[in-house]
Amino acid sequence: MNPNKANVGLGGIVRLCGLMLALSLATMCLSFGTVAKYATSDSAQDSARVAKFGVQIEATDESTFQTEYSSADNTVTVKSSNGDKLVAPGTSDENGLCFTISGNPEVATQVDIDLSFDKDVFLKMQKDGAPYYYYPVKFTLTKNDTVLAEGNLEAIEQAFDSYSASARYEAFTAIGSNFSLSWEWDYTAADAVTDTWDTLLGDIAAGIVPTGYVDGEDYCLDISYSVTISVYQVD
Repeated sequence: MNPNKANVGLGGIVRLCGLMLALSLATMCLSFGTVAKYATSDSAQDSARVAKFGVQIEATDESTFQTEYSSADNTVTVKSSNGDKLVAPGTSDENGLCFTISGNPEVATQVDIDLSFDKDVFLKMQKDGAPYYYYPVKFTLTKNDTVLAEGNLEAIEQAFDSYSASARYEAFTAIGSNFSLSWEWDYTAADAVTDTWDTLLGDIAAGIVPTGYVDGEDYCLDISYSVTISVYQVD
């Protein structure tokens, strides 16, 4: 037996075992590096619903003027000859134009009430040496039974504007407002001259117009107005 070959064989085996151990260690290191990794996670969720509005506007009377009026004993005192709605001394509507605004919205809201009018009955006369405009039909505006304004349509218009300027409600604030716009042409004159002016208006309506009187400048025989109520969300 050749001793050199035996030494070579044993050395080769030793080197082979060393190489296999090195490969095993390399494999073990590779596997360890693959399994052991940094990992993290997170999650989030959200939900919402539509905010409530639910404001309602309800008008309970759309017409306050009539073609016929009766006294307390149901005697007809004023009646139209052609179907036109009329106003005259002694006529009135105590209930008037009524509307209600109600709701409890979850958003901030603004309430705007606008009265616009084209015509209001008047007569231009002289009083205490100065031009005077006589408005026989007196309107009364109430909110929740509290009087806000009295007078002609211009006074009512200003009252609505004043109310709207401050009628802003924060979110989740209940709205509950009841408005009534009533009117009256007083039958009992405050003084004798008022009777004279009422009579003159009635004569003009019958076609007896004093010389020089101009419709729209010296007198008006008609009433025409509209009320617009708006409720809307504000930022």
